[in-house]
Amino acid sequence: VAVYLSLFTYAFAAYDSRWLFRLTAHHLDTRMFATVFGGGGEKLLSSKSAPPPRPKPPRPKSPAARDSSPLSIDRLTTAIDSSSIRSKLNAKLFGPGSPALPNGAPASNIGSMVEQTVLRWVPPKKSLVSFFSSKPLTNVRDELGVEYDSEDAVSEAAESDDEQLDENELAPQHSDPSSYAWAILRLALVKQLIFRLQQFLSLCGQESCDLAANAPRIDAIMKVLALWEISLAEDVRNVPGGCPPGFLPRSTVDVTATSGPSLHKYRTIIEPGNTPFETDDPTALPVRRLWAYLVRQEHLMEIFIRYIFSRKQPDKIESRNDQTAGVFGSALPEAYKIVQREQDPLVAFALSQTNRGWLVVSTGRELQEMDISSILDGNKLDWLYDTTELDIALSEMKKDPLKDNDDYQLLMEKDRKESAASFLLKRQVSGIRRIDAHPSLPYYVSGASDGSVRLWEWGIGQPLYTPRPASQYAKVTKVTFSANGNKFAAVDGDGLLCLWQVSHGMPIRKPFFNQKCHSKSAADVRFLGSASSLLVTAGYGSGEQNLALWDTLLPNNKAIIQTWSCHPEGASCVMYLPQQQTLISGGRHGEMCFWDLRMRQLRSSIKAFDNATVKTLVGDPNNEFFIAGSSDGDIKIWSQDATPQLVYALSGEHAARGGFSLRQVGGGNVQGVQQVFVDDQQRVFSCGADCSLKLRALPSILHSI
Repeated sequence: VAVYLSLFTYAFAAYDSRWLFRLTAHHLDTRMFATVFGGGGEKLLSSKSAPPPRPKPPRPKSPAARDSSPLSIDRLTTAIDSSSIRSKLNAKLFGPGSPALPNGAPASNIGSMVEQTVLRWVPPKKSLVSFFSSKPLTNVRDELGVEYDSEDAVSEAAESDDEQLDENELAPQHSDPSSYAWAILRLALVKQLIFRLQQFLSLCGQESCDLAANAPRIDAIMKVLALWEISLAEDVRNVPGGCPPGFLPRSTVDVTATSGPSLHKYRTIIEPGNTPFETDDPTALPVRRLWAYLVRQEHLMEIFIRYIFSRKQPDKIESRNDQTAGVFGSALPEAYKIVQREQDPLVAFALSQTNRGWLVVSTGRELQEMDISSILDGNKLDWLYDTTELDIALSEMKKDPLKDNDDYQLLMEKDRKESAASFLLKRQVSGIRRIDAHPSLPYYVSGASDGSVRLWEWGIGQPLYTPRPASQYAKVTKVTFSANGNKFAAVDGDGLLCLWQVSHGMPIRKPFFNQKCHSKSAADVRFLGSASSLLVTAGYGSGEQNLALWDTLLPNNKAIIQTWSCHPEGASCVMYLPQQQTLISGGRHGEMCFWDLRMRQLRSSIKAFDNATVKTLVGDPNNEFFIAGSSDGDIKIWSQDATPQLVYALSGEHAARGGFSLRQVGGGNVQGVQQVFVDDQQRVFSCGADCSLKLRALPSILHSI
């Protein structure tokens, strides 16, 4: 995987269409595995078996005595009996049709052929670089319709004339990386790379749900590639004007093709000679070959059809709010209120990492699972106004043979202001105050005010396991999964830290780590980056030891490796910045402290909120910014620089206190911002005391800082 990605990254950055074609066209199958890695094989060896040596018969004294003595008759009878026994043994071993030894024939003259299977090592035939640099088995002329062979190409044709390029104001599309054709190619190449890696992992017997535990680095790579795909798709959609006119020599749609697949009408894109690089310049041949190969891949055809034939949607004019203006003059869009409960404040929520759009919310009285995919993905409803999007949506639809005769379809207005989320499941479980979703499996863990910890599966009514029963411990103040998902931790109001091991299909029993982390109470726990053995806890302890660093691989009496004295009346939350090796802790008086893990000392501190508690701290997956929420309902966004800069200040995002409700009596006090979450598309979810869960789409702040 490392070699393959290194070669692809270099070719992708250099726009080397020759290498890109070879890297994407090679099939990662069993033949490739045997060629590159070798392995064990079986070989049949045929040999002629020699009969076992037999003792020589004793020589008689004289012929007359041998013929006349009664012992000679006995020896003759014994020889006949041994011959018959030998024949029966041969028939038993080699079958009844095997030739029997004739009487008196020497056994040493006849031998049988024996086949033996021997295991031997088959060495690899090629290295990884030589395999990927070799010519693929694809017939370029017959299958792709391109008259080009890179091995026969003249090297002089590949060299560009700098003076000629300077004379041209606009470079041709094959040599212009900023062209619309290359924007589509970049997106298709990344998606093809993900497809090839999934093929290889399936060949190795690795399931996607087990990657986080078995191969955390490969799992991190797959997540980065998924972010690449999202970013490149956004770049193609943001091209001014969309697909330029005359992009393909032939871009007509066969409207008469009413039967067959819905995408059959766009088959003109796979016709020979119908690429954006149709020119007499020989340097365009490798790019033309790459386009012709990618456009014929079934799992990539949707990309080419969508961005070539779809109509460009008009830009939406979003309303701005002066109160959300950033420090640098930019503004945020209005918050979108996803969930609104008239009387129940939202205590906690979590978004599924496996099924995007699945949301679980705790109101303190029940758990509600719902699907908000239609709200998150605004492009889902583009097919109402675009025939191409409708054809793509129909091609992805899985038909039920028992229900595919429906006469009606449900259509929703695209500009409808109110949108209801579809409920998946409601559980009458009270007291749930903390929730965290598994990073790679359809699970989430919950902690309740009665001290119980439960592991749930999306769509299942009963909990999978109850690692900690109710009414035996203090209320749970935080639950969290490790980055690879093989462990989760919980802290409670008595200052107890517990860790459990998570194995797919295995029951969760008692915690393997159980330690008193703070003498009075614990408020937060976080794993440090991708490590599953290093943790940091925040709470309230004696001597103001309110921040502690733990290593669970050490013995229990030595597991705590560092403590810090900070935050009078205790620390309320903590987070980790991996790029700077820095911890950020929040206090009950609105202060935030920055701790250098390498020097084990305080680096700086800032006053984040006035007369309010820092209730939550969270960073985005791209490590660009971090967000703090307060008990007054304010949210502030800072950049992740050595000297953090305030980028956005959202005053009154949630109410400081909710309205009075008899349902919440005894259920705990909910103030301000309860929880904040940032997904991989820089969308901020937050819930609080105003009985709502809000969503804001953040623009990229890297260019504004």
